[in-house]
Amino acid sequence: MLNICRLSFSLLALLTYIQTSFAVEPKLLSAPATAQNADRALIFVHGLLGAAEGSFANWPEIIADDDTELPGHGKLSDFAVYSVDYQADFLSQAKLDEVAVGVSRDLAASQIFRRHRHVWLVAHSMGGLILKRSLTLWVQERKELLIDRIMAVGLLGVPSNGAPLADLVKKHGIDRIALTFGWNGALLEDLTTNSGSYLTSLETNWEGLKRNRDTGEPRRFTPVISCGYEEKPQLAGSDWWGGRVWDALVGSVIDSTVVPDLFAKTACHDRRHFSVRHTDLIKPTDQNDTVHVWLRNLIITSITKGASENRVELSTRPPSARSSEATGRVDFNLYDRVATLNQGHDVRNLDQQTGLSTHPERIVFANSPSEEQANSLVLRGGPFLGSTLLDAWYAAAAKNTCLKVEASVDRLKIILAVDGKTVQCSGGAMVCKGQSCT
Repeated sequence: MLNICRLSFSLLALLTYIQTSFAVEPKLLSAPATAQNADRALIFVHGLLGAAEGSFANWPEIIADDDTELPGHGKLSDFAVYSVDYQADFLSQAKLDEVAVGVSRDLAASQIFRRHRHVWLVAHSMGGLILKRSLTLWVQERKELLIDRIMAVGLLGVPSNGAPLADLVKKHGIDRIALTFGWNGALLEDLTTNSGSYLTSLETNWEGLKRNRDTGEPRRFTPVISCGYEEKPQLAGSDWWGGRVWDALVGSVIDSTVVPDLFAKTACHDRRHFSVRHTDLIKPTDQNDTVHVWLRNLIITSITKGASENRVELSTRPPSARSSEATGRVDFNLYDRVATLNQGHDVRNLDQQTGLSTHPERIVFANSPSEEQANSLVLRGGPFLGSTLLDAWYAAAAKNTCLKVEASVDRLKIILAVDGKTVQCSGGAMVCKGQSCT
């Protein structure tokens, strides 16, 4: 009875810290100028009792100060950092699945997947369940284009099969007390081992998503899924709500690892433990902190794996000519090639499920002379492959040396210039020097 009273008063204290807000557009945690120019974005998803601002402590600032060079281009400090905000749902009567459905819709409709070419997601505790449910919903809703933009998923302390803390709360009836105070006890109930049917179903769907990416056709190496869990007990008063104040309210009731290894078995490409408490998993102290090193390595690994995926094929002949190769070569000049690709941004050609273009990059010519020559220039040596459309154009320029390729800072605009020696061919066409007219 004493423990219940202590937890009741502590719950009242917790509620004073909960601020209501609406989960619509994720909150930007990095500098606006950084986000405007970033082609890469990191999205945090907080856990139970968390908040979009504050849960991850100084981690956004640590990322902003990390000048580690990344494969291909850019630095870690160039990342736009966001955080999903579903804090208001703690005050509603929504169950876990209802929260997840709302977050999935908010993320799918957000500007993040329109502003940034590549996305990483890191979720903590219950936020990992919401994230996994969101991604599996996207598969069911045929929104794979969103998942194709995701490079990696990091899951930290995610209670895939229930959590002892939630069991403790249910045992003492705190979910009902929480509901009385206006907090959402249904969220806790979904986390308990005894009501694990929901979590079991979620894990089955999550395993299916990973398996389809790992073994499907074409084979995908992203998103890379990495999981971490805490190794230290979640002691009462450990940086939650004032240390000793919490101890006085709760005593030693919460004196166990919140999400131990036993409950952290989910489908991942790799997993590791951290010698920290559950709430400290997302609070690295500096760039050398093991959790931040884990994130940095996850980003580098996923970029490297993603570069090996030849998702884009840049053909030198129009799609309509593919079936008529036997009738002879059909030349496709550079101008027509660009016009065809840019049609993907027309409203009628957008992906119906997400409203996104298959290739987010737009292609422009650097100047009028380049555009004029593009009407005659025929690229040779294709098809050209790349993990992105920009990479495919770099591959084309490597074999057609009169073609110069640049990109805007956010890498969503591809700039082409015809700037080099060309060879005139019969019929008015031309090719770059070193390529054959036939």
